Amino acid sequence: PVLGGIIFVVLYVVLTFFVWFSKDVLRFTSALIFGAYLSTFLIWIAEIINAVILFSLARLLGREFVESRFKLKPGFDEKLSNLNFLWLFLLRSVPLFPLRFIDLGMGLTGISLRRYLIAVILGSPVRIFWLQFILSGVGRSFFSSPEAVVSYLLTHQWIFIWSLLYFILIIVVALKLKRKG
Repeated sequence: PVLGGIIFVVLYVVLTFFVWFSKDVLRFTSALIFGAYLSTFLIWIAEIINAVILFSLARLLGREFVESRFKLKPGFDEKLSNLNFLWLFLLRSVPLFPLRFIDLGMGLTGISLRRYLIAVILGSPVRIFWLQFILSGVGRSFFSSPEAVVSYLLTHQWIFIWSLLYFILIIVVALKLKRKG
């Protein structure tokens, strides 16, 4: 299990760096292989590594390269640089924006890597665990019946309620960010 976990983290970091859509496949696979808790931990470690790499890459390569290569809108970093810690935490916790764009955008701001890393360490597990827990519960039945997700949520009402609250939080954060921007 330890060696498998290390191999998974390395694969996750390398593959998601070069092929961004591979993240979904890896998350689903890890939920099936490792279960909700261990897959959350492994993905969390990999996301911390990815955040450091992309944050540092943005700092190293600069604004013009990052904005042109990753299609970030000009001014994206200015909006991010005005966020306090609570907003950084929420940005990492709710699935509004792809984490890669957040990591790159934050690297273009004046925010220190240490401050951003604290938000990554504390905020990412919320986002990761929610998805890994559901994927682990639905499991292989998703392939035979996509309605398995709905069925799973209806039979596990506490997950449905927490998911509903989570989506309400996402909507509130989205509206606040829109108002700030």
